[in-house]
Amino acid sequence: MKNVTFFLVIAAFVGSVVAQPSMVVERGRIAAERSLAQAGFALQDTACYKKFWVNDCLDKVKARRVEVLSDLRRQEVALNDEERKAQGAEQLQNIEEKSTLARQQAQADARAETLNKAQVKNERVIQKAQGALLPGAEQAAQAQANQTSAANRLSTNQAKLASRAQKQTLDAEEAKKFAAKQLKAKERQEKNAASQSGKTKSPVMPAPPVR
Repeated sequence: MKNVTFFLVIAAFVGSVVAQPSMVVERGRIAAERSLAQAGFALQDTACYKKFWVNDCLDKVKARRVEVLSDLRRQEVALNDEERKAQGAEQLQNIEEKSTLARQQAQADARAETLNKAQVKNERVIQKAQGALLPGAEQAAQAQANQTSAANRLSTNQAKLASRAQKQTLDAEEAKKFAAKQLKAKERQEKNAASQSGKTKSPVMPAPPVR
């Protein structure tokens, strides 16, 4: 009987020592308690055969064996249920994490696509605006070129007119100078002619007196 008590105490001690939240540790504890309990009940059976009321002793040991092993089995079933729940929760968590990652990736892809579409749209708007401004810029450049060309032509024409007016002025002055020279030459000729005419004219002789 003392041996049985010793084994039960050992089993309780082992159970208290190995009781850990880990599933593996719990299974080890249950297995150790079952082994110790079976060993203890085997010793009790042996002790019963030494008693006068063997069957009665064996029935009592059997009842205790059933009670202890049933409790250990209950703990084992509860542990299995807890393990299945933990595995199910872990699987659900994994699925949720994968779903979350997939959702986050889909959201990231959607944001990237939205940004890409917005960028493409902005580029199109800019190109369209540049295309709309380009004819105006070309017209302005053409107008500026036409204005510059017109100004150059006007400046050239003004220069030609000024040159022509200057030439006409010079021609008029030359004509005046030539006319003045001609007039002076004519006057000199007339004066010389008159002078020569006076020199060559015979002197008038006085009439002889009447006697």
